[in-house]
Amino acid sequence: MAAQSTIERMRARRRNLIIGGVAGLAALSAAGVWGVAKTLSWLSADAPPDDEYVSRDVSRIKPEKMANVAKTAELVLPPGSTWIDGYYYYWQEFHICARLRLPASEFEALVRDSKLGTPVPGLRPREIMNAGHPASKHDNGWHPDKPVNVSGVALQTLTSVHRELMFDLDSTETVTVYLIVWDNDGAAGPSATPPTTPAF
Repeated sequence: MAAQSTIERMRARRRNLIIGGVAGLAALSAAGVWGVAKTLSWLSADAPPDDEYVSRDVSRIKPEKMANVAKTAELVLPPGSTWIDGYYYYWQEFHICARLRLPASEFEALVRDSKLGTPVPGLRPREIMNAGHPASKHDNGWHPDKPVNVSGVALQTLTSVHRELMFDLDSTETVTVYLIVWDNDGAAGPSATPPTTPAF
């Protein structure tokens, strides 16, 4: 009887360990899913409809999130800025692509207040032109090769992100801004003189 009681206690203890382990794994999985959802929430709303998702890892950014994108990219947008389109990609790091439009009269304010330096005439930055970019390849209006008169800002490494910009200057009334932002894995401050060739 004593031996049988000891065996039953051991079996019960083993069952409890198994149940506890399964519960722990379930909690970790739930935490991981919550973390990814939380990362996406500021761009695509807490529970976006299915048509906000383009693929497993890409979401379309809603126009009302323009200020969040600007904050992430450390841009100071002039009051006349309007949203055109944008996409957010997340796997092991995030990428954002966005197109904005602003009055030509506010272009200098964007450059000055966002500390972009002097845009280089004719420059089409590498990531802007990357046709396989996980975010911009989903934007049917992403055609940085089409404008004739452009200027660009090569890779800038900021505190938490990298950014590149290109400006479509074909119109005398408006400027279309092409923007790419992605994770900066290293610690760095704003670049006083951005490198001419992206190192990422």
